Amino acid sequence: MRRRILAILAAASLMAVGVSPAWGDAGAPGTTFPEQPGGHVRNACVAITTNPGTSLGGVFDAHASDLANDLTSALLRDACLPG
Repeated sequence: MRRRILAILAAASLMAVGVSPAWGDAGAPGTTFPEQPGGHVRNACVAITTNPGTSLGGVFDAHASDLANDLTSALLRDACLPG
């Protein structure tokens, strides 16, 4: 009986450890991802263009296909450049 209870408790504790990240509070909506600007498009443009992974010559440019690069460049120009 004791072994069964110990096994159940061990399984329950492992399940609790696996679920614990879901209980974490990531913060208020809109504060955890600066590229989701809400009404502040300028903040999103700065976040995207200064990020080493998404800025010109960054990791994205090195690994993106020509089609993906054309699409994302057009979206960035549309959202961030005046006119």
